[in-house]
Amino acid sequence: MADSSVQAPPGRVKGSAGPPTIDRTPSRTADAAAELSTDRHDGPDYVDDWLEKNVSLSLREFVRSHCTSFARWDLLRQLHFCRGVTLESLATSIGVGEATILPELKILEAAGLVIRQNGHGSASYGLAAGSSLAENLQAAVEAYEEDLEFRFALVYIIVRASHSGAVME
Repeated sequence: MADSSVQAPPGRVKGSAGPPTIDRTPSRTADAAAELSTDRHDGPDYVDDWLEKNVSLSLREFVRSHCTSFARWDLLRQLHFCRGVTLESLATSIGVGEATILPELKILEAAGLVIRQNGHGSASYGLAAGSSLAENLQAAVEAYEEDLEFRFALVYIIVRASHSGAVME
């Protein structure tokens, strides 16, 4: 009988002995191509679901509105721990230039989170005390220090806001 029309499985030579080898060539299906598309929907995901189930509405809104860059989050944390800090001192403690944090300070000041006090030739910055924003910052700092999932969610929110070019104020 002549050669059969039956094909050997991928990775196995017809008539060879031994275990079959695995074909490691990725297949390109329509589904795989769709996954690689940059037009994917960035809708609800597991981080949003976790936040929804584990974090109060006011804290979620605070984080999504005011913690949209690493510089801003670092500023808020630094101001939470230190009162009456100069621009130079803030920049040094955070490890960025003054030109990077000055616009962030102005945004936080306009939002009512930061107060600027002028005196003796230089300005100092501190948190506005007693507001719901200050309470939410306190809760965010505590959750960031104590809860790995919250820390992951906060970083994810910052990266997503930075990546999408969103400016949430």
